[in-house]
Amino acid sequence: MKLNDYVAVVLRRWVAVLMLAVLGGLAGWGIAQLIPSTYRATSGIYIMLTGVENASELAQGSTFTRNLMPTYTELARTPEVLNPVIRDLGLEVTPNQLAERVTAENPLNTMVINVSVTDRSSSRSATIADALTASLATAIERFSPADSESNAALVRVRLLAAGPDPQFPVAPNTRNYIAVGALGGLVAGVLYALGRSAAGRDRETVRSSRRAAAVPAS
Repeated sequence: MKLNDYVAVVLRRWVAVLMLAVLGGLAGWGIAQLIPSTYRATSGIYIMLTGVENASELAQGSTFTRNLMPTYTELARTPEVLNPVIRDLGLEVTPNQLAERVTAENPLNTMVINVSVTDRSSSRSATIADALTASLATAIERFSPADSESNAALVRVRLLAAGPDPQFPVAPNTRNYIAVGALGGLVAGVLYALGRSAAGRDRETVRSSRRAAAVPAS
């Protein structure tokens, strides 16, 4: 069969193909409803230098601090930061379990660290994110280099304004589930149409063979 023949076979049974695609989409929607919703809240901190007296010191200090930003970012997912949050909020999770729900990012060429937390509760995700940034701020100031004379940390961390509780879940993505289900149903419909066509050709071949065998030889 040529491509045009396959297309013609599918078009002859377009109703069945469409019905299977719709059923697949409905199945995808149903599966999405069974999966618990997950929300993501984000909070942030801004890191600034202290004790800077001139432009030269500012430039050197900025470069020094920027080089430490990857370390500060990774610190957000360590027990040093997570344990105080678990204790203060009374979370029934281990540091490793909480770390799996935490992401920390440092936008390029900035002194900002954004911390995101996923949770099945919208309000709890925001509460944990805010607590994490506060704990991270404390840890950064504790671990940062200190002035040799005053023993004060060379950086100071300011908490950025917390955002509102997330209103919409980030997972499951219902549209993706519907699309995948509909695509699966469409494929099943095409295979069904081609299978019915092949079965019909096989039956017709059998009938032709029987008719040929029934014709007496002259």
